[in-house]
Amino acid sequence: MTSKAKFLSLIAFLGATFLFSCQNNNSKAGNAADANKSGESGVKIAYINIDSFNAHFDLVSEKDEMIKKAKEEFANKLKRNKEDLERQAVGIQSKAQGMNQRELGEAQNQLAMLQSSFEGLQQNYSEQLMKIKDSALIEINTKLDSFIAKYNKEKNYDFIFTYSEMQKNGMLYGKKQYDITKEFIEAINADYKKNKK
Repeated sequence: MTSKAKFLSLIAFLGATFLFSCQNNNSKAGNAADANKSGESGVKIAYINIDSFNAHFDLVSEKDEMIKKAKEEFANKLKRNKEDLERQAVGIQSKAQGMNQRELGEAQNQLAMLQSSFEGLQQNYSEQLMKIKDSALIEINTKLDSFIAKYNKEKNYDFIFTYSEMQKNGMLYGKKQYDITKEFIEAINADYKKNKK
């Protein structure tokens, strides 16, 4: 679990604890006010299904497609490079019986250099892919953070939690009336399309 996910889980847990204590106090006093409608507790909450958000936010889909294409491109380049390395190795091995010790040593060194070059290329592609993923995540998080600030100016939520059906960390249950996932995704997609370069 990423540090951001752990942090969000902790925030969700603390918020849920706070809300639970507020609701217990209200129910003891005979109040069953709806917190999402700024009832007696004065706390307005909502939650977003992060799995659905990731599946339906256009920017996430675009970045996933970009990462998929980069993976395929790197995999194809590595495959071609590996095939070239294997051809050269077969060529050297086929000539090995006719080589003297010095030539054989040079051929082995050449193969070792080719193998090292291939491993370096693999590492380079892996690092490039990680940078692409990190850059995509930063862009998505930046867009999400700026949109939430704008969105919440109108909605005035005290807390907007996330939950994941897949990971079950942080928020284990939320009443459906607090789920703003569909509305939020529609709004963030509309904003993204409007501001897309």
